[in-house]
Amino acid sequence: MTQEVAGPSQSTGWDEGAARSWVDNALRVEDVVFPWNLAANLTRAARPEVKLVLDAASGPGGFLAAVLDAFPESRGVWFDVSSTMQSEAHQNLERFGDRVEYVIGDLVEVGATGPASSFDLITSSRATHHLAVPDLTRFYQQCAGLLAPNGWLANVDSMSEPGPWRTRLREVRRQYREAANTPDLPTHPQINVAPTMSEHIAALRGSGFTEIELVWRVFVTGLLMARKVDPEEFIRK
Repeated sequence: MTQEVAGPSQSTGWDEGAARSWVDNALRVEDVVFPWNLAANLTRAARPEVKLVLDAASGPGGFLAAVLDAFPESRGVWFDVSSTMQSEAHQNLERFGDRVEYVIGDLVEVGATGPASSFDLITSSRATHHLAVPDLTRFYQQCAGLLAPNGWLANVDSMSEPGPWRTRLREVRRQYREAANTPDLPTHPQINVAPTMSEHIAALRGSGFTEIELVWRVFVTGLLMARKVDPEEFIRK
């Protein structure tokens, strides 16, 4: 099943040409398989029952597949702006059958994917670095609205740092890739400066998340996880 909740927007600068290039160049999935599985396992440790998961900017669906494998009783919503990515995801997620629903829409309109408090887990991978900080905040606010109390968010992405550390990390990453004879990533649209780690954390905290933690990082890519605040916590306090 596929539904469309929003047309493509300019929030990330991506179009079908960029999506096709991304798929054709097979951008190193192995770089993020570990944090995908780590996020699924950490979620299971904190919330053993996950019935419904949303994967925002899902692309070919790798993160969603990792979660659906970790929670065999769960269902997933694939959400992305690209019909090219949807075609790839249909092939990659075919084995899950009707456990997956497909929704076409822009990342900053993620709130339209379902009723409030309906998801146990929201994931995203290699997408939010395209958002300006106001749109990043809007994204996290909408995720908080979609999550059930004590639901979790897991975001694997490139997270910028202030000048000196950004330069150091990128230079050393380049050296490692040269030593391993691994080519650089092909260029793709980047119309905004990637938000910093502190900007991610501030946006999460301001959107009603707690237990915010960078649980894994290699160079500029990290896994941020956070729990939606349960309103009853404030009542008990």
